Amino acid sequence: MSKAADAAGITGARRIHGARHSAASSILKRTGNIKAVQGLLGHASINSSQRYAHVSVADLRAAVEDQPQPAQPKRRKAKGARNTP
Repeated sequence: MSKAADAAGITGARRIHGARHSAASSILKRTGNIKAVQGLLGHASINSSQRYAHVSVADLRAAVEDQPQPAQPKRRKAKGARNTP
């Protein structure tokens, strides 16, 4: 990892830490499973995993838009009501 970071011009001690954030975010985006992130990173607490995995606004928007709408309850016709369009 250090050789790749050096070749890419990435310096500083945080480069490995950044790779963990990137991996966590990538796994969360692909699976939507924070427990998978926890297992990948070896965290005992899910709270630690949540700090590493970042969700993009685009991913949140897509998740909300992909949700099925709740079924509307069927209305009963009143007695004597006609079927009019």
